[in-house]
Amino acid sequence: MKNFIQKIFDFTAQWEKNIVSISKANFREDLKGLNVCDVLFFCHDADRPLSLKGKAFSPLVDVVRKDFESRGLNCLSIAHPWSSLIGEAAHGEPIGMNKTYFFYLIHKKLLRLLGMSQKDVNNPYSLILEKTKAKLIITIGSPILLASVARERNIFHVELLHGIGYSFLPWGWDRLPPSCLPQGVLSLDEVSTASFGQLEDKGITVHTIPHPFLKNFVGRNKELFETAFDMSFCTSADFKKQIVITFNWSRTHKDILRNAFTGSKPGPFLLLLSELVAEEKNIFWHFRLHPVQLRNPNFKYLRDFMDEFVSTNTNACWRESSQLPLPSLANFCDAHISLESMSCYDVAMLGIPSLMLSPRIHNGGIYQKKFIDLELEGFVTKGEM
Repeated sequence: MKNFIQKIFDFTAQWEKNIVSISKANFREDLKGLNVCDVLFFCHDADRPLSLKGKAFSPLVDVVRKDFESRGLNCLSIAHPWSSLIGEAAHGEPIGMNKTYFFYLIHKKLLRLLGMSQKDVNNPYSLILEKTKAKLIITIGSPILLASVARERNIFHVELLHGIGYSFLPWGWDRLPPSCLPQGVLSLDEVSTASFGQLEDKGITVHTIPHPFLKNFVGRNKELFETAFDMSFCTSADFKKQIVITFNWSRTHKDILRNAFTGSKPGPFLLLLSELVAEEKNIFWHFRLHPVQLRNPNFKYLRDFMDEFVSTNTNACWRESSQLPLPSLANFCDAHISLESMSCYDVAMLGIPSLMLSPRIHNGGIYQKKFIDLELEGFVTKGEM
């Protein structure tokens, strides 16, 4: 009995750690609207960083889906747990699965707690695939549960990489068995293709495709999306230069804000930029938060800090620039500054140079090989803070 009670305490303690994310999720709609389709798209709120006509917009999933639908394919979008941007809050009206996934986890945890077999617990992705009869699955952020059931049902599943310039294989995929991985990878550049090419030994196909969104900002399509977004605040003649600064969400607490709870003290990266913004009044500074920082309630302290920061610096903004497509914004800017954001690849496609300031990318750092290709081409300079 004592051991059983301890298991109960361990169980509740573990759920307390996740309660913030779960409590912010949208449970109002759950797998409603599922019907037979050709293609299923999966992504999270963080992959819908833009705002277009008042709704969250994914520059990858929504663009690819539109292309597929123009070819006569029926498509559905599903929001990963624990998303809140579902239904009419986002383009494509993504369907939520929070409630189903929550009770799936509870069921498994209770069976484990009672020492009972978990093999008969219904995988929520099995339900989705059964109801939709989908022939193709495209994910950003491939869940192991989905990858495994897709293989069992012989449904082709590909991961659409959400960034450019992966110089190493991320997410521990090199250590996972093929049964836990998608069957294909759609890469947006040759550097990423080379890194994910290591998976070909596991039978995973890797293809390079033009960036679905960025291709609209070069050549004859350059003006395609401009009319959909308000760019008026970028066109002021009061400033001789404009610079875009992109944040890395994983580096926030150490380099951007020292105090992760109150946001009261700038970290070294933001301290340096604060001094520049104050000194260079003839330059306009566009701060661009990472999509996770923009959407996640855990980063409210950072958004509050940035609100206060721009209120005292009229030559800076963050809300407008964080919700615009990066290519649209970069077209008005002269340079890009970041710690180690892979956004430098996006702006390099437009001919914009980047200054990268993370100590981790210098010789001896754990990411010293990062951006070497852009350094050689003159698009990245690695500086010191």
